[in-house]
Amino acid sequence: MSEPRFTLTRPHDVRNAWGIWCAVILGICILSIATGFTRSVTGAYAAGAERWLDSADLYREGIHGFLYLPQAALLYLPFDQLPPWLGGSLWRIGSIGLFAWGLFRFSRCLGKISGVELFPLMTLLAILPSLAAFRNGQMTVPMCGCLLLAGAAFADTRWWWTVFWLCLAVALKPLAVVLLLLALVLEPALWWRLPVGIAVMLLLPFGFQSPGFVAETYGRFIQKLNVAGSPGFDTSYSDVFGTIRVLDIDATESMKTTLRVLAAFGTLLASWVAMRRFGRVGGTTFMVLLALVYILLFNPRTENNTYVIIAPVIAATAAGCFLVGRWTFAGWILALFMLLIAANFELTKHVTPGRETWLCPLLTLLIGLWLIGLIVIRVCPWIPDSNSDASPGGTTPKPHCEPG
Repeated sequence: MSEPRFTLTRPHDVRNAWGIWCAVILGICILSIATGFTRSVTGAYAAGAERWLDSADLYREGIHGFLYLPQAALLYLPFDQLPPWLGGSLWRIGSIGLFAWGLFRFSRCLGKISGVELFPLMTLLAILPSLAAFRNGQMTVPMCGCLLLAGAAFADTRWWWTVFWLCLAVALKPLAVVLLLLALVLEPALWWRLPVGIAVMLLLPFGFQSPGFVAETYGRFIQKLNVAGSPGFDTSYSDVFGTIRVLDIDATESMKTTLRVLAAFGTLLASWVAMRRFGRVGGTTFMVLLALVYILLFNPRTENNTYVIIAPVIAATAAGCFLVGRWTFAGWILALFMLLIAANFELTKHVTPGRETWLCPLLTLLIGLWLIGLIVIRVCPWIPDSNSDASPGGTTPKPHCEPG
């Protein structure tokens, strides 16, 4: 393999990347404090935490409000007990730090099969489309970090770390169940470990509240999912159906459900084939990235800020294209997609004012189809010369990644 054209692969580049993450965290905290946390969604988390303490209904605002498991209220409770400026800052520090740590561990696993340090370039590619979610304190940020850490642990067959990070991700945001189910179906070693982890996670709230209240809260959560999962045509979200909703066209609920189920089976099949063709690490990478794409496209509550989830997808694939696969054109296309997603609102508000929900899902759909196409033609961006060296049985060497 020829030397990479980029020089962002040396040890001091990794240190510089961590310096960039520290600067981002500091800048986000300063900006948030200076503006009085005017752009923040943490009020919903705080309301959930306070209602949990008061043994009150967590889910009373119709399709809006607290949309998470009661575990999320417990996790946010320590931050809610602090002064707002301190609690809000510490929440953002922890969330962004977990996201960056997940990106780092994920990049290290990719580096074991590519032989190239990918973290510095992945950092540069991931930050810009993530800034809005960082500032708002979105629960999606730490959830995404947990999913990346779970993927790194899965690739290295560290099953209990995989269980821990997957369960924590679901506790933060139920959307993480997509990767949890994929991992459970594809890996027999998780068939008993993951149910144990899920049971512990579900039983945890009973140690902090009365059993009757916790059981009732779980029931209310299921009702909330049913209500919030059908927001209606008048409420626009940036899922895959947002690409046609801008034209005053919407699919029926039955058709949406059918497409979600078909896409879920397609994601599972593509992940299984990737495991067979590219080995555990290459296959795991495809599985994680396809799960993130699925979450964005088929969650009926996807917002523009939710597209922080696409940041590691673009970062991992573009870095592989630039530094490993030597697909410079594809790398620049992905970088362009990153810029368009980051500037989505500013661009689409002039084209379709009031309906800025189509560009992000359209670009994400193209990325997802491209990833599936790579699996079909047996090409992996993170394995040098994978189109000729990777066997159907997945004989690429197994890397060693440190635990989550």
